[in-house]
Amino acid sequence: MKFLVLVSPVIFLLVCTVFSELLVKRLGRNVGTALILACLGLLLSSSFLRVLQRFAERTSTPRPRLGTFRGLGIGLTFGLLASLLSGLAFSWASGHHVDYSQFSDNFGLKALGNIFPAAVEEAAFRAGVVHFASAFYSPSLGLAAGSVPFGVIHFFGILFGNPVTIQHALGVSVAGLLLSLLYLRFGLTAAVGCHWLWNTFCGSWVKALQLPKSGGVQTFEGAWTTIIVLSALSFVLWKTSRPASR
Repeated sequence: MKFLVLVSPVIFLLVCTVFSELLVKRLGRNVGTALILACLGLLLSSSFLRVLQRFAERTSTPRPRLGTFRGLGIGLTFGLLASLLSGLAFSWASGHHVDYSQFSDNFGLKALGNIFPAAVEEAAFRAGVVHFASAFYSPSLGLAAGSVPFGVIHFFGILFGNPVTIQHALGVSVAGLLLSLLYLRFGLTAAVGCHWLWNTFCGSWVKALQLPKSGGVQTFEGAWTTIIVLSALSFVLWKTSRPASR
């Protein structure tokens, strides 16, 4: 039962990822597709959370921590800090000029389109893998399970033409650590808020820094400056961690 509880979230995430990629390929990247995916993401993630709650009851473990609106605000704050500091640090280290006008370009579409991955990935990894690994074994193992595997699973994107590299996977692993710490301290709303805001601004930073359209996101998320920023924020959370509110 424990193995099933830990593996099923990963399977759920992979299936949802394939579905979303196929839908975008068929309908194109536009507001209509983004709206459909946003609604589906919220529906699928909430449905999967119910499944996880039943798993928790069967295994006599606490239910996944949903969090509060305060947690959502904290997650959004961390997402904003991570994005702002990573972008400025990348610009300083690489010498790239920042075109701030790019942040208003299709911002609404980006915000809408990133609801699906933020909701689905956090329901799977944080409420699923991290929560149950922490409950079955220890919070330390939960943090490990929510970071390295989270980075490794992004290699799955190669099947859809995403140029994922080891450095990018490392950056995503550190991001997974930050999201896992947010979940354990403030609940799922914090992790979703941080993930959503990071993804939303990531594409804007790629354009603002004039990075290549293909591979630009991977370059930004895998940059050593980004890894340092995410590691520092993770350290702050780890040093001030305490049990999350339900």
